[in-house]
Amino acid sequence: MNATSSDRDVAGTSRLPTALGVIGVAAGVGAIVLAILERSRTGQPSLAEQIVTSVTSIGMVSIGGLLATRRRDSPLGWIIIAIGLETVASQLSYRFGLHYLLAPGASPPRPASTSTTEHLEDTLDTVLATMLFVLFPNGRPPTPRWRLLIYSSLTIGVVSIVARWLVPGPLGDLPGVTNPFGVSALATVAQGVRDASVPILNVLFLVAVASLVTRWRRAIGIERQQIKVVAGAASVLVVFLVLGNLADAGALGAGLAPLGHGFFFAVLVLPTAVTVAVLRYRLHDIDFVISRALVFAALAAFVSAVYVTIVVGFGQLLSVNGSRNVVLSIAATAVTAIAFQPARERAQRLANRLVYGERATPYEVLSSLAARLGDQVTPDEQLRRVAELLASGTGGNATVWLRVGRELRPVATWPATAPLAATALDEDASPDFGHVDRAVPVSYHDETLGFLTLSKPAAEPMSPTDDKLMGDLAGQTGLLLRNARLSAELLERLEQLRASRQRLVAAQDEERRRLERDLHDGAQQQLVALRIKLNLAKTIAAEEHAPETGDMIGTLVGDADDAVQTLRALAHGIYPPLLAAEGLATALRSHAAKAVNDVSVTVGELARYDQNVEAAVYFCCLEALQNITKYAPDADVVLALDAADDHLLFSVADNGAGFDPAATRRGAGLQNMEDRLDAIHGTLTVESQVGAGTTIRGRILVVGFGTNDGAG
Repeated sequence: MNATSSDRDVAGTSRLPTALGVIGVAAGVGAIVLAILERSRTGQPSLAEQIVTSVTSIGMVSIGGLLATRRRDSPLGWIIIAIGLETVASQLSYRFGLHYLLAPGASPPRPASTSTTEHLEDTLDTVLATMLFVLFPNGRPPTPRWRLLIYSSLTIGVVSIVARWLVPGPLGDLPGVTNPFGVSALATVAQGVRDASVPILNVLFLVAVASLVTRWRRAIGIERQQIKVVAGAASVLVVFLVLGNLADAGALGAGLAPLGHGFFFAVLVLPTAVTVAVLRYRLHDIDFVISRALVFAALAAFVSAVYVTIVVGFGQLLSVNGSRNVVLSIAATAVTAIAFQPARERAQRLANRLVYGERATPYEVLSSLAARLGDQVTPDEQLRRVAELLASGTGGNATVWLRVGRELRPVATWPATAPLAATALDEDASPDFGHVDRAVPVSYHDETLGFLTLSKPAAEPMSPTDDKLMGDLAGQTGLLLRNARLSAELLERLEQLRASRQRLVAAQDEERRRLERDLHDGAQQQLVALRIKLNLAKTIAAEEHAPETGDMIGTLVGDADDAVQTLRALAHGIYPPLLAAEGLATALRSHAAKAVNDVSVTVGELARYDQNVEAAVYFCCLEALQNITKYAPDADVVLALDAADDHLLFSVADNGAGFDPAATRRGAGLQNMEDRLDAIHGTLTVESQVGAGTTIRGRILVVGFGTNDGAG
């Protein structure tokens, strides 16, 4: 079997990180060997520091190689490899140059390679670290605009390196070696460019760190866990950086001074954290570690600030030296001892807020619920508050489930998410709530009314405090769930009543349409046929010269015509064909023309609506006109139709005698109108005043109903 080109590319890509790792390890070991060989030479840094630096570089190359091998699609591993290789190359070059410079009888070596790595080290580390933070954790910047930061850092880094190469003078810590690339004529310009580029690169690095903070605030799920891991490593790095500065200032004392060198090991923590976050993001209690690291860093900064302010600041201000400086040191120690515990508590609260967000204590949760029980809010709002309090006290996702019949319904969730599906309730088995960490039943008078469920972050398991809080909340939530279930059952009964009323109205309208069809197709057609036969008989009587018979038959023809018109009017009154054919406006105008009162009809922009909607409005208007004819036959009437905001509106107003709605019992007509509108989720209002007429208004939401073709 022959390997494909793609297979060869993958294999080659996998071997390259391994090869670079081997080179980095070999270079690091070489630097350590040279450091040991030259340990007795003067002018060298400490042997331990050199070994730690080389070991750190080897670790970076190894970790970067692991990440590049496992995640070939991510540039993060290659960036870490570059940091490690650059550092170990600088160390090896320096040790190599120092070895030959200090060897007996040796002449200075060619400084070109040493100068190259010497000038690359600090600048390249800053540029690569900037790229690492911008691209973490998925190998892409948060938005395309962040690429400008990478390009700017690379450009300024190259300019800084070139400027440093052009500055003449001694080459780093190598005695007797000058910069081979230095140009005296450009010394001032090159040094100025170099001095200006360093703070700019540092600012870009801080912006890169800010990008990580911005990404964390927007991240969810896995990505947030990954960023937390790196945040913990950065906290450790800050702690040892502070300790290193304290050690350099002599503030740690002889016994604690070795802690200052822990920074070189802490540097290794950052690439390690990047690798762990990408390859395995679910670390146990990482939030706890980050919180403690932040507290440690804050306390270290506090101790440093106190010491610098009292010993250094007041010492220089008062020109204190010698034995008096000891007094200031003792004073600084006393201030630190007194303020340490309040500072630790404040730092702990701040760290918890940064890591966990705002989280209430169990006492705050229970007292808040008790205080809110008397609020005049709906049961659903009360249960939403329960879910919010449970989530705020545990840092998880809380849901309140209500038992209605044979199912459990999610009635409140915090933080708000997509609606959850109801789950069936089986008396012989536990309910299936999906992926939750804990489910606690809520009972009232020994009856299970629902459940509280809680889902915690993967890095933060359930604690005994969380369990106790859920139990206490469940004990106080029983009455709330009972009220919520009563409300839910009442709403279901109301919906069932509305549906029943709608079925009755629909059945009445269907019966009207059936009667209209029967009259039109049955009795009306028979009368029309009878009229035709009578006309035929009248013609025969005229031919037979029987005028009396012809006159009688003519009378019968007239009676048949009257019967047809009467029957047609009756059929149209039951359910007018004009309403189905041409819509509300035409049908109501036709009826208004035959009304006893003087009726004017005004129509806005109307469409065709569902048959049930049009029938309800039509018969409500007819009922209103019939009431006006009955109680105010001389009144003028204005009938208005309009549509606005997905509602169909109608009103029937007269200038009759009016009545007092509070003192007058509603009759069957108004009740029929209310029943019709309520069946289709409409509303009816009656406005009347004695001596000022009456206005009946209807409002129907037409969204969700079908439409008829044509226009009204």
